[in-house]
Amino acid sequence: MHTPTPCAVLWDESHLWGILVCRALDALQVPYVLLKAEHIAAGMLSSLQPPTLLVPGGWAKLKSQALGQSGRQAVRDYVHSGGQYLGFCGGAGLGLASDNTGPFLDLCSWSRKPASDRLPNFSGHLHCTLHGIGTEPSAALPVWWPSQFAPNPAEPLDVLACYSHPGADFWSADIVWSDLAQREAPAWEALYGININPDLLHGEPCIVRGHLGQGSFVLSYPHLETPDSVQANTLLAHLLGQDQPALVAPWDLRQQSPIWDNDELGKIHALLLETICFGQQHFLLSWRKPWLLGWRRGVPGSALTFLLAMCWQARH
Repeated sequence: MHTPTPCAVLWDESHLWGILVCRALDALQVPYVLLKAEHIAAGMLSSLQPPTLLVPGGWAKLKSQALGQSGRQAVRDYVHSGGQYLGFCGGAGLGLASDNTGPFLDLCSWSRKPASDRLPNFSGHLHCTLHGIGTEPSAALPVWWPSQFAPNPAEPLDVLACYSHPGADFWSADIVWSDLAQREAPAWEALYGININPDLLHGEPCIVRGHLGQGSFVLSYPHLETPDSVQANTLLAHLLGQDQPALVAPWDLRQQSPIWDNDELGKIHALLLETICFGQQHFLLSWRKPWLLGWRRGVPGSALTFLLAMCWQARH
C-alpha cells in the first residue's frame, strides 16, 4: 500500500495558529510533519521533499528571523525545484518581497500595503468573491488581524479571492461592525485614530497564487484552517488536492477531557480561565468563538488565548 509523502508545517512563531493548522490537517486526514526553522536551514526540505510546505499565521518578521538567510534560501530552493508553499496570514506575509522592516522570502515582488493605507485591525468573516478556486462564486472566509497585499502591476499574480463585504461576526478593532450605523464610522475613526471602515477592503485581493521556477505558492490572508468554518475548510481541502472536503470540528477551550492529566498544566488552565472570567466581569474580555477571545483595545486577549490554547493542547 502506497504511503503518501507527508506535508511539512513550519512550527516556529506559530503558537495558536500552528495548532489550528495541525487540527485542520488531522480533520482532512492529510499526513504532515512539524519542522522547526533550524531543520529547514539544515536541508530537511530537500531530503523530505514534501508536496506542500504550510506556514501558519504569526508574525512574519519573527518567522523570517528564525529561518535566517540559509533557511529562507532553502524555502526558495524548495519552491523553485517544484514544491508548493501555502501560507496563511503571517505565513502569507512571509512569502512577500523584503521591505524596510526586514528580509522575507521574496517568492514574488508583491509586498505589504503601508499601515496608513490599510484597515489595520480587523477580524471575523468577510464575504469574498472567488476566481478559479473551488466550485462556488463566493464564500464567507475568516480573517484574524491580517495585513493587506500591495500588488506590483508589473508582475501580476493570479488573484483567487477578493474581499466583498463584512459578515455578521466581523469586528473592526474592538467594534462589532454590524452594531454600528454607517454614519457613526467617522467619529469612531477620529476617536481611535485609525481606519475602521471595511469599505477600504472592497475588491482587495486576499488569496493569490504565483509560480517560482517549477513550483508554486498560495498566499492567503484568510485563515482557511479556522474551526467550524465550512466554506473556508472546503477551500483548504481543494488547495491540498483533497477530493472529499471535511469540516474542521468546533474547538472549545473550556471543555476538557485530558489525555495527560498533568497537575501543573491543569492548574495553569484553571488560572487562565479564572483570569478570563475576571476580564468578562469587567467587560474587558468576551468569548467570540469557543476557541477565541474578544477583547477591548489594550487588553492582552491574544496572549491569553494563545496560552490557553497551548495549555489545552498539551493535555489533549
